[in-house]
Amino acid sequence: MKALKYKVVKLLLMATVLPSAYTRLAAQQNNTVLNPYMNAIVTYNVRVPGITNPATTTHLASQVNVDVQTLDHFGRLVETQSIKATPGFNDLVQLIRYDGMGRQVKSYLPYVQTAGGQNFYGMGSISPVSSYYTGPSRTPSISHNSSAFSQTVFDNSPLGRVLETGAPGTNFAIGSGHTARTRVVIGGGDVAKYTVAINSSTNSRKLVRTGGTNYGTYDVFIQLVQNENVVGVDGAVYEYKNNEGQVILKRQYNNVGGSTQTLSTYYVYDETGNLCFVLPPKAEPDASGVPSQTVLDNLCYQYHYDDRQRMIAKKVPGKGWEYMVYNKLNQVVMSQDSLQRMKTPYQQWNVIKYDASGRTVITGIFSSTHVPGGNNRSTIQSSVDGQSGEWESRITTGNGYTNVSYPTSWGTTLSISYYDDYNFPGGNPYPYAGSDASGMTRGQLTGSKTAVVGTVSDMLWGVNYYDADGRVVRSFKQHYKGGSVIASNYDEVSNTYDFTGAVLTSNRSHKVGGTETLKSLTEYTYDQRGRKIDTWQTMNTGTRTLLSRLEYDDLGQPYKKKLHSTNSGSTFLQTVTYAYNERGWLRTASAPLLSFELRYDVPTRGGVSQYNGNISEFEYTAPTSGNKWFTYGYDNINRLLQSTYSTASELNETLVYDKNGNITSLQRGLSSSTPISYTYASSGNSNQLSSVSGLLAGSFAYDENGNAKTDGMRSVGMTYNHLNLPATVTGGIGATYTYDAGGNKLKSVQGSLTMEYISGVHYKNNVLDFMSTDEGRAVRNSGTGVYKYEYSLKDHLGNTRVSFDDNAGTARLIQEDEFYAFGLSRAKFVSGDKNNYLYNGKELQTALADVYDYGARFYDPVIGRWNVVDPLAEKGRRWSPYTYAFNNPISFVDPDGMWPWPPSSYFSALYQEAKYKVKSVFGLKTYADGMMDKAANQVHKEDPDYVKNVPKRIRDINDKLNDQKADVKAAGGILEFGSTAQAAMGLAMGGVEGTLGGLPKIAATQTLVGESSSILNFTAKQLQAKFKHAEDFGVIGNYNKVNAGKFSSEINKHINASGTTMIQGTYRNAENPVTFYLNAETGLNVIASPSGKFISGATLSPTQTNGILTKQFLW
Repeated sequence: MKALKYKVVKLLLMATVLPSAYTRLAAQQNNTVLNPYMNAIVTYNVRVPGITNPATTTHLASQVNVDVQTLDHFGRLVETQSIKATPGFNDLVQLIRYDGMGRQVKSYLPYVQTAGGQNFYGMGSISPVSSYYTGPSRTPSISHNSSAFSQTVFDNSPLGRVLETGAPGTNFAIGSGHTARTRVVIGGGDVAKYTVAINSSTNSRKLVRTGGTNYGTYDVFIQLVQNENVVGVDGAVYEYKNNEGQVILKRQYNNVGGSTQTLSTYYVYDETGNLCFVLPPKAEPDASGVPSQTVLDNLCYQYHYDDRQRMIAKKVPGKGWEYMVYNKLNQVVMSQDSLQRMKTPYQQWNVIKYDASGRTVITGIFSSTHVPGGNNRSTIQSSVDGQSGEWESRITTGNGYTNVSYPTSWGTTLSISYYDDYNFPGGNPYPYAGSDASGMTRGQLTGSKTAVVGTVSDMLWGVNYYDADGRVVRSFKQHYKGGSVIASNYDEVSNTYDFTGAVLTSNRSHKVGGTETLKSLTEYTYDQRGRKIDTWQTMNTGTRTLLSRLEYDDLGQPYKKKLHSTNSGSTFLQTVTYAYNERGWLRTASAPLLSFELRYDVPTRGGVSQYNGNISEFEYTAPTSGNKWFTYGYDNINRLLQSTYSTASELNETLVYDKNGNITSLQRGLSSSTPISYTYASSGNSNQLSSVSGLLAGSFAYDENGNAKTDGMRSVGMTYNHLNLPATVTGGIGATYTYDAGGNKLKSVQGSLTMEYISGVHYKNNVLDFMSTDEGRAVRNSGTGVYKYEYSLKDHLGNTRVSFDDNAGTARLIQEDEFYAFGLSRAKFVSGDKNNYLYNGKELQTALADVYDYGARFYDPVIGRWNVVDPLAEKGRRWSPYTYAFNNPISFVDPDGMWPWPPSSYFSALYQEAKYKVKSVFGLKTYADGMMDKAANQVHKEDPDYVKNVPKRIRDINDKLNDQKADVKAAGGILEFGSTAQAAMGLAMGGVEGTLGGLPKIAATQTLVGESSSILNFTAKQLQAKFKHAEDFGVIGNYNKVNAGKFSSEINKHINASGTTMIQGTYRNAENPVTFYLNAETGLNVIASPSGKFISGATLSPTQTNGILTKQFLW
């Protein structure tokens, strides 16, 4: 208990400061004068050990980070000040302003104030903002800006709806004509009214549209959203919602050859609110009647649910039906895709087994007794329901777990996870008793075994050791060098951390047959705000080398990146200097060997101005290419139409798309050149490519999971494993690929070339070739064994354009590449061993000429498509699941083949890759919070004002969480989100509902008054702290882990708790009174209907709590 308390105190100390305390604080905060008439929240983030009173004046900025939030008399945030937060140890101040209705209308960009200078908190003039952004004192990377604020325009109704939002910068400000605009209207005469008929015996859903009916004019609310590029109808997004707040249609208009093209995506729900069908634009859902079953199967999303509202079957376009089976705790315990259903001699199922804490302990593949082809989900479900055991417990024999949950036997074990201790069956293969390892491992993943896919029994060990703060200090990971499991083949990594948890050193020892063949030490340093500064590396006994040094501007944006120094930073081989525009978008990156400029709204080479983040022009200079540029043209829905090269049309691309974003024509080079023409299966009623003709020719065929199994363009055939990753390539030079059960590629044999991959260490034909580094790679000299650093200079998409090394203190060019817009590379210069990690930093595959391995699937830049269905296709249902980067490869990157992200800078691209690349079955738990944030952030992006629309967004959040489930499942593992984190998010979004003694379900309930503005800034973990009893209230979506007993118990615990008051009142203007069970101490409120149903639960603000207790207002 003492250790836990110490940990909480050391991480964060927050104090609400009343006026009487300001005299003391004024002396502490660098002599800054605080407003004596306003309240503030002062946060102390301790960065070093030994500090017990962070509020004293003796601490340095590198020891304690101090942030001040000043509140006005209405409790609104009006100013933030980060003390000594800039690289120059000055203060960073940001002002916020409100209108007479209390609505936030302006948010100013942060400006720098000299530490120790005066600033009257909350009443500061805005003139310092203007002076900073128009004067000479700002860092050169920060753009001149005479309009350094974002502004919001509201309507005059009591609803206070946002009408227009202007961004920083004159070209994006209110009145510029290039702002984001929204409006709400009523109407629905042109909206098809689809309904769902349910077969009660099979739980299947049938799409119905009686007589071609449409919604009535007053049955639909429309929200019109126009981005900064949109003028008029074309490109605007129309979102239609019914009277229940469900999104039933998203519609856009696109100008194609002078004609308006309508792109409609319909969402159809059953009577209980479950999403059952999604009809994308290519299905022509606006037409009269219901799409044919062929169209539904090839182009639409279909979902079935059981009586407990659990999704039991789904069909994604291009794939067959997928089935899910649940245990009594609503955990997915078995799943099956269409390929597994066709396995001979018997069908196969994925198996997931859990422990009593809901943690995944075993995954595997089960062979049933059912012959190929049939749907036997209900039979399997009955077997699961009839099993008495729901979870497994640790034992000392066999695989270390009991075998009481269904199935009790299965064919292939894919993974085994051990938690809490090191009492593994057969003993611990990699014991460690260092003083830095703690015995407090309860709840930690201590050991794991991962299968090598395609082998009978090969499994690789992983063992982790933690310090008292739960950080991995030593890890052992067995590798597959030589294609066999040997205990003496492993990597040992030891880490040290600073007080905040940032890695200081990472020491890796790579052993083969017990002999250390490589040793690397990586060291990091940070500034006073935790920004990474130096990255050092030492290979074996070689020279300690400074790989990179980062410098930041006043706003914390990377300003300079210096590469390679062997004299402790006195000199570097290359320095990359960055600059940004008014909105923080990367504008230039300049180094002697590669410089480039991205132009958005101010093109200079004949491009069209883009105000919504699309790139109008890309100009670069490299040693072999010289000075070159591209101009880009887009359609109204931001798909790339033309990429025009500056020299002889060599790298030009012109594209045409269908309604789902499938490319129908791709022309490269001159306008007179022959294009590639695309033909799609089922007479065009499919996203699957049937053939190409013209410049290239060949036909394609797909398996039941939507994976391309023949590529006639290259005359090759492909097979896939259960992860939908390529296993073999036949034809050409041929290839075989070996993976572990987490989808990590272990080995590839392509013709005469054999590559082995061991966590960044690459073996080429059985000889250690190179190791990846943070800035490129360290290449081993096969003769001397000495490593030489190669550095990669990349563009904003992470494309490796220039590689260089050190030649007697001078940067020597060793490789240069150019790229077509969709990634096809053209080598300009290669010296020595070619680097194949090129487009987006991904590896070219020799056996599949020009194809890149992204991790989750392979991408073909020749035709600009993926060859496998998107594992997260349900996140972008308006798009073909084979579409690459939303057909905008200039502004989006796909870090791992899962989902495109817009990189605001090169560093952003790397960050997204590092944060969201889920590869290991045993590392999935670590990503839970990231996945929660990812789900929430996606909702934020789709509806920036979502807090005011909480009741209508809950189902969207459910969808996002289900998407994350698919994300992890596709990566080869199973992740059950923690019930506390999910419930916390649920309460933040509005509450939960259910029946006492029954299963909880998130519902669309009231917005939390007085809390809305702060919710946007909370992570999942912070939400847990904010909503103290979140763990008492279920989870989001169909994957909850709270059983009926616990749910009922926790509700009754609250009702009977000391301090809980029972109040009769009304809820949502209902005729019948309800009962409020409100606890004034915790703010937790439970509402029960007269029939005994638990309607809602939420943690309330003090204002709400007091209002209910004094009966000033209820609901």
